[in-house]
Amino acid sequence: MTPHTPQTLADIVTETPAAARVLDGFGLDYCCRGDRTLDAACAEAGIASDVVEGKLADLEPGVDIGWTTLTPPALADHIVETHHRYLHQELPLLDALAARVLAAHGERHPELDRVRRLVAALRADLEPHLLKEERVLFPAIHALAGGGPSSRSGRWPTRSA
Repeated sequence: MTPHTPQTLADIVTETPAAARVLDGFGLDYCCRGDRTLDAACAEAGIASDVVEGKLADLEPGVDIGWTTLTPPALADHIVETHHRYLHQELPLLDALAARVLAAHGERHPELDRVRRLVAALRADLEPHLLKEERVLFPAIHALAGGGPSSRSGRWPTRSA
């Protein structure tokens, strides 16, 4: 992702949601102070904007691996390594962000309590689903395709501690 000046921090995150983690890492507030340009926010924080821009540029989407041509076991691996890994990393962060936004703005926006509860419910629904796929469905796909147990011993790494 390459920001187009004078794009605001909020615009950057709206265009590329993964940029939120980069901006958070530099302590740049894209929510309450998201109306600032990247250059202005970096100057205020004493950070070289080219360093942040470099990290944002690393978010460019990768090369399409042609998932439509993958074998079922390779597709299962791709889903776990790409999509499940992303969700295992992002769901706790999204949950924490919803709590932070509620704490900061809930008094003026009581509807944020419902948003917080919906995010928590989404996480509570998705995490067991992901684990069931990783522990039951995808190993079964590997076993059926190979005539035996998965080369991954029936398990993919789940959340890192």
